[in-house]
Amino acid sequence: MNSKLSRMIGGFILSLSLLFITGTMSRMTVHAQYPDQDRDDRSYDYNRIARVAQNRGYEDGFNVGANDARDGSTYGPERSRVFRDAMDKTYEFSSERAQVFRRSYREGFMRGYHEGYERNSNNDRRRPRWWPW
Repeated sequence: MNSKLSRMIGGFILSLSLLFITGTMSRMTVHAQYPDQDRDDRSYDYNRIARVAQNRGYEDGFNVGANDARDGSTYGPERSRVFRDAMDKTYEFSSERAQVFRRSYREGFMRGYHEGYERNSNNDRRRPRWWPW
């Protein structure tokens, strides 16, 4: 009976060790096939940050540009407090992520400001909209 029990325990330990080795080797194989997986995850993260920043910048820029045009202000996206605040804020990202956010926000803001200003301005930008002539 002792020999039967020891063979069962030995077989169980051998099975567990084979499962462990197989699992470890399969992870190594997957990582060897896709060595840039971490880099791909990081680029996905940066693309997501850039997309969100561009959308937010576009919306902010469109609203500021439309308001400037309706108020009769001259074209000047850099004068906007909203734009300056977004560029000056410190984000809870690493410095590389913050650079991606700022660059993308700026691009979106400029595009949105231009479209908002153009859609809401009369053709003569030299005089404010409220002038009667």
